[in-house]
Amino acid sequence: MIFSQLRMTSRRIRLAGLGLFLALFGPIAGSVHGQSRSAAVVPKTVLLAIVRAEDERHWDEVLSGLISHASPAVRSRAALAAGRIGNELAVPALVSLLQNDRDSAVRAMAGFALGEIESPKAVEALTAALSKGDAPRARIVEALGKIAAAVPTANEAQKKEIGKTILDVLTFEARRRTRPDSEVILQALSATLRSRPE
Repeated sequence: MIFSQLRMTSRRIRLAGLGLFLALFGPIAGSVHGQSRSAAVVPKTVLLAIVRAEDERHWDEVLSGLISHASPAVRSRAALAAGRIGNELAVPALVSLLQNDRDSAVRAMAGFALGEIESPKAVEALTAALSKGDAPRARIVEALGKIAAAVPTANEAQKKEIGKTILDVLTFEARRRTRPDSEVILQALSATLRSRPE
């Protein structure tokens, strides 16, 4: 009984601290990549719900609903939370964001989050997304590298296939005569070290 009361008190203190932090520094963090503050800010009550889900490592219908929120900032932050939680149940929602969201930052965050989950279930969607012209290729390659590193040795064939995809991206960027994407190259190099293709 004492331990459960201490846990509840500890949680309340963390949430109160987060609320204070947001009140003091939320407006400063509002401007991201040239966006206006109003466009980039996640409402405090929504952010508290997301942080609570992260803290409890709990993927549920609340977080799932926020992934389809009208605000790109909320969708992006919910995707990040899904990645941090690491539950494979979030993979279909994140794949949908990666494939269909109209905001490039949200698509990039979805790719990053899929890498954080490290689920082989995301490989097909990530690989398919690479062929789209507006795909966040650096985040996709980064995700593929993380997944390849987490693939068990029993699935060596899948790991090799992921490694081949990463090498293909790296080769393509290296052969571009005009303006190769340095971020994609850096992420592909890191992913190559993780996947260790032949």
